[in-house]
Amino acid sequence: MLFQRATGWLGWTPGVTLRASIFHIEMALDGKVEFVRMTNPWGGDEPSQAAPPKSDDEVAAGLAEFFRSHKNYRGAAEA
Repeated sequence: MLFQRATGWLGWTPGVTLRASIFHIEMALDGKVEFVRMTNPWGGDEPSQAAPPKSDDEVAAGLAEFFRSHKNYRGAAEA
């Protein structure tokens, strides 16, 4: 999902996306969402409250999903 959002919503190339850290991708997505809300001519300019921090398990699961979604992922058994 993170790769899809970086390449689709942000318009980044696959190479840039794969070199970017997860932190930077999430910060860029947050900025994009904030920009869209603030420039929406039909309202919704109030920023939403920040999401609670993710647990270590949620971050680990997100990383695992990100790497498994990459076409060159080989899996732990083959490494």
